[in-house]
Amino acid sequence: ACNDFTSHVINLLREQSRARPISPREIDRMVSIIRKKFSSIQLQLKQSTCEAVMILRSRFLDAR
Repeated sequence: ACNDFTSHVINLLREQSRARPISPREIDRMVSIIRKKFSSIQLQLKQSTCEAVMILRSRFLDAR
């Protein structure tokens, strides 16, 4: 998902570069920001999933 979204943003920036100059450095910076945000979201998702599994596990053990 991250690679698809990043590719899409790069294509949009290249299209916009016809209207105003966008340096490769700006594009790299944007890609870096996107990757950091995706990484953060991925970490939050893993934490939420782990918490949910632990809650279900404790409920299952309590029900025994």
